[in-house]
Amino acid sequence: MLPRRWRLPARRVLVWARHFYPYAWAHAPLCDRYGAETVRVGHVFVCRSCAAAAAGAVAALVGALGLAGALAPVAGWGLAGSGAAGAIVLSALHNGRVRSRRGRDLSRAGLGACAGATLAAPALVGWAGLATWPALWVAALIARRRVGVGAVDRCVGCPQRTDDRACPGFERQVRAVVRIQRDL
Repeated sequence: MLPRRWRLPARRVLVWARHFYPYAWAHAPLCDRYGAETVRVGHVFVCRSCAAAAAGAVAALVGALGLAGALAPVAGWGLAGSGAAGAIVLSALHNGRVRSRRGRDLSRAGLGACAGATLAAPALVGWAGLATWPALWVAALIARRRVGVGAVDRCVGCPQRTDDRACPGFERQVRAVVRIQRDL
């Protein structure tokens, strides 16, 4: 449980993230088949990919900060540079070509690990390490454009899917879209 003074800012960040996220329902359980793709943390549902990315980022950030004093500057630049390049490559692979759940989780955890290593670049090589941070923005833009590609494959074999009505998991979203279209 978060301390009381952090609850409102945390709630605001979650609301902001939900509106910023192009597929906001990816972080909410829709049906039993799609519910397996989410992880519940308290009252919040998080998709497995985002949970894996966060775990990878935290692990790499802690590891890189722990090694910061022991690494030579050349090795620090190598770690930060490979982290930045890996973040871009793995963000392009996520959901687009990797079909298995374990493969998607591992690719997103690797993306998080690369992002964590890139975030630790200032600790590894000094403030000049901030030069690797724009690679994270590129990786985030690439990953954001690829979101939702794998969701269609999970719905193909659903027994509740019919052509004449919406899937029960998407009824809320369909009703909202119909309401907006009716108001226009």
